[in-house]
Amino acid sequence: MSDLMNISTWNFDDVVVPLTPEYMMKTHTDSASLEGSKFISSQDSDPLQELLSLDDTIFDHIEVDANVDSNAHGKSQLFNESKFFLDETLHDDPSNCSDNAADCLLEDSFIKYNNNVADELNVSVNFLKAKLFDMPGEKFVQPPKKKTCFEKSNNATNLKKSNDFYGLPEILKNSIKKYKGIDKLYDWQDECLKMKAIEERKNLIYALPTSGGKTLVAEILMFKEIICNKKNVMFVLPFVALVQEKIQAITPFALEFNFLIEEYAAAKGTYPPKKRRKKNSLYICTIEKAQTIINCLIELNRLEEIGMIVVDELHLLGESGGRGATLECLLTKVLHSNSNIHIIGMSATIGNLEEITSFLKAELYIKNFRPVDIKEYVKCETDIWLVDSRLEEIYTDKKTINYPYSERARQLDPDFLGGLVMDVVPKDSCLIFCASRKNCENVAVLLTQVLFSSLEKHRSEEKLKLLSALQTENNEICPILSRTIKYGVAYHHSGLTGEERKLIEEAFKSGVLCVICCTSTLAAGVNLPARRVILRSPYIGSQFLNLSRYKQMIGRAGRAGLGEIGESILICSQKDMMLNVDNRIVARFYVTLMLYELWNRKSIYHVAQKYQVNRGTIQNLLNLAASFATSTVRFCQELDEFWAYSDLLTTFGQKLTYCCASELEPLMDLPYVKIGRAKQLYKAGYKTLQSIAKAKPKDLMNDIDNLSKKVVSQIISAAKLILMEKVENLRDEVEEVLDGLEM
Repeated sequence: MSDLMNISTWNFDDVVVPLTPEYMMKTHTDSASLEGSKFISSQDSDPLQELLSLDDTIFDHIEVDANVDSNAHGKSQLFNESKFFLDETLHDDPSNCSDNAADCLLEDSFIKYNNNVADELNVSVNFLKAKLFDMPGEKFVQPPKKKTCFEKSNNATNLKKSNDFYGLPEILKNSIKKYKGIDKLYDWQDECLKMKAIEERKNLIYALPTSGGKTLVAEILMFKEIICNKKNVMFVLPFVALVQEKIQAITPFALEFNFLIEEYAAAKGTYPPKKRRKKNSLYICTIEKAQTIINCLIELNRLEEIGMIVVDELHLLGESGGRGATLECLLTKVLHSNSNIHIIGMSATIGNLEEITSFLKAELYIKNFRPVDIKEYVKCETDIWLVDSRLEEIYTDKKTINYPYSERARQLDPDFLGGLVMDVVPKDSCLIFCASRKNCENVAVLLTQVLFSSLEKHRSEEKLKLLSALQTENNEICPILSRTIKYGVAYHHSGLTGEERKLIEEAFKSGVLCVICCTSTLAAGVNLPARRVILRSPYIGSQFLNLSRYKQMIGRAGRAGLGEIGESILICSQKDMMLNVDNRIVARFYVTLMLYELWNRKSIYHVAQKYQVNRGTIQNLLNLAASFATSTVRFCQELDEFWAYSDLLTTFGQKLTYCCASELEPLMDLPYVKIGRAKQLYKAGYKTLQSIAKAKPKDLMNDIDNLSKKVVSQIISAAKLILMEKVENLRDEVEEVLDGLEM
């Protein structure tokens, strides 16, 4: 257990005061931990007897002054941390205030929050005094339960008015507009949210094409469960990258509406989940982690804490390789637990809807809605057909393409990829799905030979910043990326590190990159929409492309806000594509050597070069080892004989997760912050989460190179959310102590 959880302390004007009775009742053998305190027991005295003989002056040092000057040199930690959370007054409509008025409202809310927390803590301390010491003539009351930000005492009218947005406070509608830019829901979203199944808490499955707006409906339902029903919610996603993307997207709502987000992916997550007293949590997790959470809660008879489970990509129930079985097992346990858990499933491609609906005992909602239409084409050599699946003859409107290629260009690019790309770039973007990772890299290099040289001038300064950021992450840069990025082209597959993928994704979204050559995993992963999607071949590795994968890939074309239409082009050939199957088998000893290098804080780039393995493979190995260590810790905790391994593997997993110096580890929990950026933050003076949470976005952008305004905002928001969770942990620990002292 960490120091934060083991000894809860609040720092008031440089006087550290422990609030746990275990701390005050330490024996004289532990007196070294109280160095500097005038209450240290002498070696000849009985510590317990000495504690009982103390008068209440021991508590004079921990009375909390709520009027501490926030600009003073020794300002309290409590006041600092309270500045990260909004009081209920911030839920008023900010559009009616000027900027100065909004700043005053924000500052008043921080002060009010500080006063409230200070008063609560003083009541708790006084109550603790009453329990520890017999103090006749003085009455102490048990600390009252704090009201949530939506409890309006004697104000039923306001509450009624605030719950017009599908049973949620009206301010949530304003927040969706503020953080997502959505003014109005689509008609199908409104219809779905008003279904009788939602009101009666019946399980629901809804299926729409990609980009139809399914996620927003799920988020509104999750917010309602957390804010109104005061229940925890589990959001199950197929990939770690998706988990991290959703955490970043929902963090602003968590800060504004006072709930916690807990990540359960790779090595992240605590088992069993911490039982919260005052706040509810949104568990965003992968399929495997979700099952572990459910197992823990069932074992501890705590399953009733979960009010809703939302499953994205529900079609994975039919996936082979174990993941489908894991998801089915998870849902089966929930269905047969006699709990009132509301199950919501969504997907764009479900072939056996009726069967899954019967399995989940759910209502079904289907719409063929897409805000932007897709035109599907099939190309073979120089001929291209428009595909219309509604017609008996699906191939229509045959055309012949004839780009002005030189003879050399035709030899390099017989499929006219360069011409198909130049039709839309640099004004719009293009995704090229390739059959293998190697093919992604080859196509990216090929495009630099056939695209117009004028593309090098397009946003050239931003491309240089991107190259600099990529080099900062690993102190090296891939030679292929250094060559292709100048043309606005990059490749994207699991061979890249997570940091490299994130930088490339953000550059593509912002328009710095126009083309990404990727594998099929991107279609089911992060949200990267494009005007045109090109499928390099009808194969994924050696397997022929199935309908589900095909729909996922072309679903990246034509997202809302990116034009009125999207296009997909499937390139077929008279010959089968050359297979590129990786047959390398890594022996255990070979893997051990790589882990040993990583354990000694060698960079991923160094290990990848030394052992001739892709950087992404090294990072996946790192994550798998850390995740396995975390799972083994849970196993060892259940068996007394393995107590020594529990502590050993906990440290092992943490060290592998971060692979950095201990002083940088707190910063590594922030999004977009890996070793390179953590070092930048540390050198710039941002050594703690508190310093980052208090930082102004403009200052952080000036102090750290290659940070966009969006990334800075997400880093600061994440720091605030982590600190808020720590505050709640301290609150819970204080109340647990008080519960144990009740007579």
